[in-house]
Order: sequence, then C-alpha cells, then structure tokens
Amino acid sequence: HVSAKAGEVVADVPWKTMLSMRVRRDMKQGFKTLPAVLMRSFGKGRIFYVNFQVGEQAAASGTMCGTIVAHPWWRCFLRHLVDQAAGKPAVCVEAPICVKTTLWKQSAKNRTVLHLVNELSGGGVQILQREDVIPVQAKVTISIPGVKKVKVVIGQKGAKVRQIGKTWLIELKELRERAVIEIANTREML
Repeated sequence: HVSAKAGEVVADVPWKTMLSMRVRRDMKQGFKTLPAVLMRSFGKGRIFYVNFQVGEQAAASGTMCGTIVAHPWWRCFLRHLVDQAAGKPAVCVEAPICVKTTLWKQSAKNRTVLHLVNELSGGGVQILQREDVIPVQAKVTISIPGVKKVKVVIGQKGAKVRQIGKTWLIELKELRERAVIEIANTREML
C-alpha cells in the first residue's frame, strides 16, 4: 500500500527517473504513472530519492526490523542503490541476515579487522549464551588496494582464503559462533 500523496513528487530537469510506480486515487479513474526512484549526480557521486512510505508500512506492522528491512527484496534493493550511489564497497560480506559484521580500522597496527558473529541458534532468538549453534556459510570479498595478507584468525574451520588479482576472497563454509579476519597493510586504504 502506497498512498497517492507519496507519489506526488516533482522532479526537476537534473533528476532521472530510475523506477516508476502506478497509482490510482479512486476506482473510477485509471492508473497514473509516477516516479518512485529518482537519481541525480552530485559532485563525484549520486543522490537517490526513494518514494516509498517505509515509515507507514513499519508502523502498520509494529516494527521496522521485523518487516521492511527483513525482506530480502528490500535489502537487495537498498544495496543496489548504495552501490549505484557510492560504488562497490571495499569489503563486502554475503551472509544470511543472522550474521552481524563489524569492521575496525587499526591504523597503529596497519591493519583492518572484520568480525562476523552468527546469531542463529535452535531457539530462534538472540541470547548471550547458547547451547546450540547452527552454522551458516558466508563469503567475504575484499577489494582494498595494497593488501598484502588476509588471514582468518578465529573461525578457521572450513575457511578458504584466496587472492584473485587484487581481490581477496574468503569463503567460510561453516561459520559457527564467530569469525575474525585480519586484513594487513590497510593504513591509507579505508
């Protein structure tokens, strides 16, 4: 459900319509095509305007995280927009939604550390101490120029690290509780 008011966007000349939506104000009138996603250049980047009433949809169902953000289509859509606006990320993690990630730049040690935490358990809820852990697969792509070494320091079981050109690929076949990946020689890169 997107109300007709949400579709009333005036796009001036520099905006390009990337995606349109069809709306109908009442059953007696036909559909009207309106812009849903607009893009324009700004400096060296891009700006996107997304004409979806996420707030209304979240309020109707009671929680933002439990509805819109949790849908795979919404996450893929947002990722596509961010990639379009900012370019491909230097570090990309492909994993189920239960995997949380944190990236720390440690300039004093000339490295960056990626921490992945698998929150999936048989109980289906997030708890601090779990008796069971359901392993998941994760894939990490690192495209930081000048990286000399990538090492999985925690969670090595079933991990494969390989370099293809200037890109590093880490495959975690069995991410149980957590994994820590050390990316060496990243002083000026992130």
